[in-house]
Amino acid sequence: MEKTILKPKNLPPPTAPYYSWGVKVKDATLLFLSGVTALDADGKIMGVGDIEAQTRKTLENLKVLLKEAGATLQDVIKVTVYLTSMDHLDAQLKVRSEYFKEKQPASTLVVAKSLFRPECLIEIEAIAAI
Repeated sequence: MEKTILKPKNLPPPTAPYYSWGVKVKDATLLFLSGVTALDADGKIMGVGDIEAQTRKTLENLKVLLKEAGATLQDVIKVTVYLTSMDHLDAQLKVRSEYFKEKQPASTLVVAKSLFRPECLIEIEAIAAI
């Protein structure tokens, strides 16, 4: 799969290194993943009250879903991140940068009053091209 990061000359670079303005994919199958949270195999929310732990578990769960479809995090072309507070932004970006190291996906951030369960601090949905 050929993936090209969009870098238009009439727009400034993205405001942070963790996303791209857009991603163009040639000859790929698209995979749409529902919002993923920090659930363990028994349905319990992991890392209650800890945004870094929840971000890490959420991204690990995302990796499991991608693997099931024959994909990896490097195949992700778009994420939508839902946070319950802007206070969590820097911590989740720190963890996220450990997972998305090159060819950053396009990204949207939404702050929501609440998520799947009251203990959830973050939810991430993704689109991958494989």
